[in-house]
Amino acid sequence: MNSNMIIVFIIFRSGTMRTDFSTLALLLPLSTLPACADDDALPTASEAKAAAAERTDGTPGDAERVREDGHDLWEVTVTMPNGASLEVLLFAESGDLFEIEDQAGPFDYALDPLPGQLTYAEAAAVAHGVVDGVRVAWEVKYDDGPYFYEFYIEDADAQLWEVKLWAEDGEVFATEPKDAVD
Repeated sequence: MNSNMIIVFIIFRSGTMRTDFSTLALLLPLSTLPACADDDALPTASEAKAAAAERTDGTPGDAERVREDGHDLWEVTVTMPNGASLEVLLFAESGDLFEIEDQAGPFDYALDPLPGQLTYAEAAAVAHGVVDGVRVAWEVKYDDGPYFYEFYIEDADAQLWEVKLWAEDGEVFATEPKDAVD
């Protein structure tokens, strides 16, 4: 059964066969409530933590429900074996990846957040081929379309650059100077 389906019963008054719209009016506001979760949903913090750990090979910490860009998500903090702290956002209804972000480093870890697409190391190599410098932050995210990586690299002149590339094929689609990581 589709979890997004809402069943509305129309009540008939006995003897008149008229639709009781007052009952219908009471039921319609229920359509704004969240639908029941699918079997593959992540209804608990423990399940979200396990899914984040599986995506990153790190140790999950706190997990909380958040809403970002119109999506219901689980936000899980994950500590990598090298001490880096990642923020992992997973779609609450499916457990699929929404975003992984690291704004502090160290950035020397192996990560394959999207099996079948570029790994973190492959994407970083592409970004550093465009801008030579020191990585200060990165993320991989879903933005109502294909996944993409975003790297923030500071060049030798202390100019911060943002390099965006598609996770599927590594094609760079944006390179621009920035004042700060956004």
